[in-house]
Amino acid sequence: LSWLTLASDPGSDRIVAGALRSDLLGSTASFTVWNGSAWAAPVSTSSLLTGTAERSIAVAFEADSGHALAVYEGGDNSVRYRTWTAAGGWSAQVSGPNIGANPNTLELVADPHTDHVMLATVDSARDVSFVRWDGEAWGASAQLSGDSGESGNRPFAFVWQQGEAATGTSLWLSPSADSSTPGWPGVNAVYQGEVLQFGQPGLEFAPGTTAGTFRHVFDLREFAVD
Repeated sequence: LSWLTLASDPGSDRIVAGALRSDLLGSTASFTVWNGSAWAAPVSTSSLLTGTAERSIAVAFEADSGHALAVYEGGDNSVRYRTWTAAGGWSAQVSGPNIGANPNTLELVADPHTDHVMLATVDSARDVSFVRWDGEAWGASAQLSGDSGESGNRPFAFVWQQGEAATGTSLWLSPSADSSTPGWPGVNAVYQGEVLQFGQPGLEFAPGTTAGTFRHVFDLREFAVD
C-alpha cells in the first residue's frame, strides 16, 4: 500500500476511502465506503496507473446529496473518475477532464454548502490546473500555473470561501518560486511564499478575463522560524 486517502460525509457516518497500491502486475487504485458499522466491498480501477510515487488518487463527498466522488490518473492526460450513491454503489469508470499532461497529484475539496467539488492537479509537465465538479458534470479545466516547479509534490491549496458574506468561489494558492511572468491575466509578478486569493465565478482565468478579484493575503515567510 503506497497511499491512503479518506473523506467523511458531513450528513452521515459514512467515510469514503481510496488506496493506491502496486504489485507484480502494476499499480491500481481501490475505493470503498464505510457505512458507520462496516466497509463495503471495494471496487478497483479498470486500468493500470503509471506508478505510486505521487498521490494520484483523491476522494470527496458532496455536501448536499451525500454522493461520493473518486478521481485518479489513468496513464494519459485525462482524469478518470467514479461516483458513488447509497442506492446504487459505485459507477463504472469514466474518462473525465483532460488537463494537458498526465495528472500526477490530485486533490478534491468539497464545498460544505453545495454539491460542488474542486479538483486540483499538478501534472507531469509541472502545470497546476483546477476543474469544478457541480454534482453532475465537470466544468472546463483552468490552468493557473504553467510551471509550478513541482511534478509530484502539492504546490497548491484550495479553500471554499465561508461565512454569510461568501458569494461564489475563491481560490487560494502560494507560488513555489518568484516569477515576473506567471501567465495569469492581470497579474504582473508573484513571489515565493506569498498567499494569493482569486475570486471569480467558475474560476475561468482565461485570456481576455475582465471580471473577478485578486489580492495578496499574507506571506508564509512571516511564520518562518530562524
